Amino acid sequence: MIGRVSQQSMVSKFTQNAMIREKEMQKTENQLASGYRVNLPSEDPVATINYMDYDSRLKEINTYSDLIQNNENKLNLTDGALNNTTQVLQRIRELAVQMANGTYTKEDRMKAATEVDQLARQILANANTQFKGVSLFGGTSITKKAFVPQFTVDPKSGEEFIANVQYLGNHQSQLLEIDRGETVAVNAPGNQIFWSGNMTIIPTKNVNGYTAPVDGSILVDGKEISINRGDNLETIARKINNSGVAVYASIMTQNGQSIFQIESTSPHQVTLRDIKGGHVFEELGVIDSQMYPPLNYSPSAKVYQDSIFDTLVNFRKALMN
Repeated sequence: MIGRVSQQSMVSKFTQNAMIREKEMQKTENQLASGYRVNLPSEDPVATINYMDYDSRLKEINTYSDLIQNNENKLNLTDGALNNTTQVLQRIRELAVQMANGTYTKEDRMKAATEVDQLARQILANANTQFKGVSLFGGTSITKKAFVPQFTVDPKSGEEFIANVQYLGNHQSQLLEIDRGETVAVNAPGNQIFWSGNMTIIPTKNVNGYTAPVDGSILVDGKEISINRGDNLETIARKINNSGVAVYASIMTQNGQSIFQIESTSPHQVTLRDIKGGHVFEELGVIDSQMYPPLNYSPSAKVYQDSIFDTLVNFRKALMN
């Protein structure tokens, strides 16, 4: 039986369709006014989730872009400091060549020594450059000056000169995250950049027959090296030499005594530390556990290091003598 279509049902259907068209028109007007295809999550849940993901990712990209721009300014400042240091070193080289001529008087050499000290102070200022309160060359130790000088007064002239410069930063490079899980080094630490020669640490402690008493680890320039109970001197040295760091360990034997010697294979300040319950470096007379790296070398060990400042202080002393 075919149902009867009344006038009332036709009006109801027309009104229903008109409301649907009005709602669709309102949705279209809202899209045009806001510029968004979806204004309410209920309109399209899948599109809403995608939009939130895209919006979050876009904000991340903008954040990374701001960080990269900020570090570009930092690198420009770093480049300026290093360029100025290069120019200062060129002037020092000219003085070295000039003063090698034996015709200059003691007064001339004293004037040159004063100039070398002033140039060393200029390099020191470059080495302590900061960007927005952050030390550029202190590694990740960014809250204090990377290099701290000690001064002495010449008893003859009464002038104050740099006597020594200590590095108070660490060996780690400053890292910048440029994307999720991706980082790049943006600054090398000062104990690499401002070092002019290799470093040698020669303990005075006889460690003949030494073996590690417990399991533990050592850190060499930030590289962790596992030490097992029973490892002897040769095994410990081999582990260090095979670790890939620019450090060479050797055993110096003389008159029945064995000395565990550490030296760098590229110009930098070596950083050493005992971790995870072991005390190998301390037991070998290399470091003092009561001190903090990089200035934790054993007071009884002979430490030979050659930073730019050491070289300039020695040059200044040679001119005065």
